Amino acid sequence: MATSKVIFSYPSGETLVVRALPLTGNAYLLTSTSVSEAPANSGLYTATFTEASALNGAYRIVITLSGTGVASYQARWTGSDGETVAATELIDVSQLASSASIAALNNFDPASDAVANVTLCATTTTNSDMRGTDSAALASALSTIDGIVDSILVDTGTTIPAQITSLNDFNPATDAVANVTLVATTTTNTDMRGTDGANTTTPNTVAPDNASVAAILVDTGTTIPAQITGLNNFDPASDAVANVTLVATTTTNSDMRGTDGANTTAPDNSSITAIKSKTDQLVFTVANQVDSNALSGGGSGLDAAGVRSAVGLSSANLDTQLSDIPTVAEFESRTIAAASYFNPATDTVANVTLVGTTTTNTDMRGTEGANTTTPNTVAPDNASIASILVDTNDLQTNQGDWVTATGFSTFNPASDTVANVTLCATTTTNTDMRGTDGANTVTPVDVSSNVTAIKAKTDQFVFSTANQVDAKIISGGGGGGGDTAAEIYTYFTDGTREDAFKADSTLAKQNEILAKLSTTTQVFTDPDMANPRKITIIRGDAYDSVSWPAKSWDVGRDINGLTFRFTIKDQIDGNVIFQSTGTGVSQVAAPVITSAQSILLQKTEVGDEYYWDLEIQYSATSFGTPLYGTVEVVDDVTTPGDRS
Repeated sequence: MATSKVIFSYPSGETLVVRALPLTGNAYLLTSTSVSEAPANSGLYTATFTEASALNGAYRIVITLSGTGVASYQARWTGSDGETVAATELIDVSQLASSASIAALNNFDPASDAVANVTLCATTTTNSDMRGTDSAALASALSTIDGIVDSILVDTGTTIPAQITSLNDFNPATDAVANVTLVATTTTNTDMRGTDGANTTTPNTVAPDNASVAAILVDTGTTIPAQITGLNNFDPASDAVANVTLVATTTTNSDMRGTDGANTTAPDNSSITAIKSKTDQLVFTVANQVDSNALSGGGSGLDAAGVRSAVGLSSANLDTQLSDIPTVAEFESRTIAAASYFNPATDTVANVTLVGTTTTNTDMRGTEGANTTTPNTVAPDNASIASILVDTNDLQTNQGDWVTATGFSTFNPASDTVANVTLCATTTTNTDMRGTDGANTVTPVDVSSNVTAIKAKTDQFVFSTANQVDAKIISGGGGGGGDTAAEIYTYFTDGTREDAFKADSTLAKQNEILAKLSTTTQVFTDPDMANPRKITIIRGDAYDSVSWPAKSWDVGRDINGLTFRFTIKDQIDGNVIFQSTGTGVSQVAAPVITSAQSILLQKTEVGDEYYWDLEIQYSATSFGTPLYGTVEVVDDVTTPGDRS
């Protein structure tokens, strides 16, 4: 098949059909297979004709709207497949003039024929009404203008250049500038800013104050260094310090602030370290309760009957709690004999000997060279401290840079001797010693005995299991139980107790169970229990704990009194089908679904389920969704319309 297309214009937005017929005929020959507007809303349409062969020749095309012709055009194709032509205005050739009539209209002879109302062309006069030339200059006026232009040319070509040249006649080498006469003799410029009071004497007659400069040089080069040197005129080898005697025999300095009653006993660091190694292993999983590894003792102090009462078995049997109690043989097969128990008081741990005789720990890092004398008898070097104080009080404020200052003494307080220092026994309270302001003046308590006592206790801690102190439970907790397996077994099998703890499988009990089941013909189970994320609802049924149990979930945390919302949508972000609200009880949320709500659901197919979730409102701004999943809807046979 071949296609031929024609483009035409028509008001946009219409659905059109185009039909074609001969230019001179009245019968439609062709109908367009499609008409489209492109670009959109442009008013330009393209009609396509699909025929056995491409159209060839001129056609009249009629545009129809709802079967009614609304416009006509002419289109001419050349017979090429896929050809697109533009429609043109339709011309009725029957109304056109013939060639002869057209030629007859051209009978004007310009050589002899006269144009009506146009006379006297040979002699023309001024055209006074020609628009656009009003007030145009005549020839006489143009001659006047010509003379003016000639004068301008003379001025610009000769006169003006000559005048410009005459302006440049000043010779700076010989000519004088009028009114400027005394240039050779200048006077002081009194209003030049920035040089007020400047020296105007030439040459400069103000001599520098060399005497003062020389005096400064003497001060900085000789006087000041000499004064600095003079400050250090104390000779420690021969000079005496006034009122300082008896240095050789010193007594305790009782009034030195900040060291009153200072502790002179060195701490027992080795004992403290040993204590720390024990306390580091103490673990308090529960505050103020040390984790322990119970090795002996314990229990609550109860006898066998008391234990039974404490665990809630004073009257109840173990039908639903114990399916089987091991026999003595079974207990013995699963435990070691009493003779095989380890006794820490007498038994020996293999490869651990000589514990009773310990030697010095020689490789403990961080205590090398530590003082081992108890108590510490090394007294402070008070004489050296007093010497340092004298030196620091003598420092001058103008010698702040110790690296470059000169004149300081080379006295070595560690090795040199101060001669003639007496009267040290007469000292006064130092009230202005900086760096000890607010120092503690309370005499510390000697706690060495307490440390020894604590260490004696912590030395007894044993950690067989890391971070769990071995312990003998005396009271509380009940962790050890206090009774052996044999004693417990004996209690339960003694006398008539054995029957009390056996499951009652007698014929009477079986009949009782069957009687309870006899009234039930069918047993229903909740299909949701198999997959808690997918719930099944029978359309039109109520889940309100009256007909069916309400849907309920344990959310795993306390929601007692909290509001919950159970919502079902047709898709996750879709429309809400219905929503049920309720209040949590303990950890359980049990939303109620009414029949009026479930009837809104439609039967579902695999892959086309509804979606649900359970949202808990913990506060005005805090929400949580612990449960969510899909809903399978089963169609109900009996509908509301079937109820009469």
